[in-house]
Amino acid sequence: MEDLKKKILQQVYNSFVNSSGYNGCPVYDLGYDCTQEELLQCLIELIKEEKIEIISGDVGNTYIKSFDAESIEKQITLLPSLSPFDYCIYPTESVLENKRDVSNFNDRPFSKMLALGKPQMKCRLFNIDILYHYAADPRYDYSFRDYFGSIYSYNTVEDSEAIYLSNFSIGRNGDDYVVAVFLRDLNFLPAVAQQKWYSKMIVDSSKCLVLRNFIDNQLLGSWCFPRTVFRAIVEEIENLYVLTNYIWGKSIVSNCFLRDDDRLREFEMLLLPTKKNLDDFYSQLEIITVGNLNKDFFSLDEFGLELFLYTQDGDYQIKTAKGTLLLLKEWLQIVKPECVKEIHGVLNEVRATRSKGRAHNLLRPQYSKDFYTEQFDISGKVFNALNVLRRIIQTHPRAKGAAIPHDSNCYVEI
Repeated sequence: MEDLKKKILQQVYNSFVNSSGYNGCPVYDLGYDCTQEELLQCLIELIKEEKIEIISGDVGNTYIKSFDAESIEKQITLLPSLSPFDYCIYPTESVLENKRDVSNFNDRPFSKMLALGKPQMKCRLFNIDILYHYAADPRYDYSFRDYFGSIYSYNTVEDSEAIYLSNFSIGRNGDDYVVAVFLRDLNFLPAVAQQKWYSKMIVDSSKCLVLRNFIDNQLLGSWCFPRTVFRAIVEEIENLYVLTNYIWGKSIVSNCFLRDDDRLREFEMLLLPTKKNLDDFYSQLEIITVGNLNKDFFSLDEFGLELFLYTQDGDYQIKTAKGTLLLLKEWLQIVKPECVKEIHGVLNEVRATRSKGRAHNLLRPQYSKDFYTEQFDISGKVFNALNVLRRIIQTHPRAKGAAIPHDSNCYVEI
């Protein structure tokens, strides 16, 4: 029996080490001169000794170790009921660590992890600033939308720095944001890129949380992409555009935007919490909200708004056009005065960030994780203001029958 166990362990080890994709050994490849009962008993003993483990269909694709194996007790209980086509056998991580020479993987740390039996579809977590290198470099096609992203290098990048990363997501490590990537995808990075990412890896990820939709989309094909607050803002602007055009034939905003519009490329969570990045975000937020208010909308006779201010300067009367924010405030005082502060007050705060960023921030830290909080706080208030504005307008008698594109608009916070 001991000889048979050694032969099985050696074959399982060789099968894994010699495979091209860190694959398991199908049980039907164990063609030894023994009964099925004897083979089963050997496998059970090897599992108990923590020398092999089985991956069944309950844990995903049996031919790759997607996740950690079930507990030893569960494997032993499950094994007798499985057919030879229902599972594959793998050497345990401890066997691989003690037996396998992985020195040829020293320049590829993530490939080394797989060579030592780490699960392929478990995420590794990284400091979020790893993304800044690619977002700022025009040699890379960097895309990040709604907590999901991809990075591809153009052919102008040397092979040693090339990257093809089709999927990454965002998670949390306490109060910090982190980047989540499947180990299998990291394995395909060239050596230089692996070392770069490894230098930013969070070693103790026990307290990290990864967006569940990322796992479900990649492994279960759920195709569920939760809105960020930034996407929800853009969609609420589209709602206002469609709704007010339907009621008055003129929109309260001049433009609506598609979510993948290049003009919104920077309208996402900060990749690096610097003052410059936050100011750039504020600038874009102001452009698509306050700067997007349509003055012609407020000139409609139905509202009876005065579009000019008149002041006296000696013998002369000075006529000054009102700004759109003031017109919005006066319009709200007619339509829903109790919501003036909730809507106009927030948009006025957005307008104030324009001068705030230019005049006062030289005295503030240029790098601070507090900038994440500041970004999400103002974004949440802006979404709420636009959402309330839209719901007020939906109470108009002529709004009945209007089909807006994002009626149940909401967003997910991580």
